[in-house]
Amino acid sequence: MNEGKEITLVTAFFDIGRGDLEDQKRSSNNYMEYFKFWARIQNRLIVFTTSDFAQQIREIRENFGRGKETIIVVEDNIWDIEADLYREMCRVEKSAHFKELRIRPGDISNRADYDYITLIKFWCLKKAVEEKYTLSGYTVWIDFGFNHGGDTFSDPEDFDYKWEYNFGDKICLFMRKSVETEVGLVKLVTMTDSIMAGIIVCPDEMCGLLYEMCTEAMWSLVSIDFMDDEQMLLRMAWRRHPEYFQLYESSWFMPLKEYGGGHLKLVQRVPEKKGNKKIFDVKSRFNCRKIRYLMRFYQAIKKESC
Repeated sequence: MNEGKEITLVTAFFDIGRGDLEDQKRSSNNYMEYFKFWARIQNRLIVFTTSDFAQQIREIRENFGRGKETIIVVEDNIWDIEADLYREMCRVEKSAHFKELRIRPGDISNRADYDYITLIKFWCLKKAVEEKYTLSGYTVWIDFGFNHGGDTFSDPEDFDYKWEYNFGDKICLFMRKSVETEVGLVKLVTMTDSIMAGIIVCPDEMCGLLYEMCTEAMWSLVSIDFMDDEQMLLRMAWRRHPEYFQLYESSWFMPLKEYGGGHLKLVQRVPEKKGNKKIFDVKSRFNCRKIRYLMRFYQAIKKESC
């Protein structure tokens, strides 16, 4: 199916204290449980982490008989990789004006350490290829917390397979809906999902280029006193260099099933009753005047494009 191209998986876990947050809280123990759910997968797996978690991660893979297909890369100085950029991101985080422009001021993607870590995933892809840890073919990023321990896929034993698929010769990204008509500034302010980053498929020879493009994107954001996580970086990289990318419509975690993992069983969900789910309260989260201004701006752009 892959025409001789192997899929090597790359992931990472760096603890930035998310377990101490009041909102969007996930401890290191949560992440280890998430990892256990899919850690049976038979592909070669490269894991970047700190010395604190290296042995625990190795043991998880070994307990599933995947020790020989696992490479643990210890990196205790991730903040030095792009030190100047991280310093600028910290400056942006401290700016009151930055958070005032975001519809969820307390969101984790307004934190410099989180956004920096999401950028470093592209460095991990590049490093895995440079150090010849990967097999020949595709170097694929998969989030350490993929599937959130059973959010989409129901049976951990289904992951005991080798993922194979022919993705062609471009960087493959997965989006929740078409991004062709989106307005970048609106996405920055409303913080709505766009291109997903839980799975990123990259031909080996393009991993270095992807890192360069996403680093360039982050520098562009901080130059206007802004920052965001990897979803926006990928969107900016695609807009700047569309010739390198192939985009597919999908939904959270589903690319694994839709492109080579058809046997993965889904969680059976009970449909929510209409009217039970609380609608996002704009007034309590964001200044109404700014919302009206943003909508006028968006409508003006839409009118010009027609």
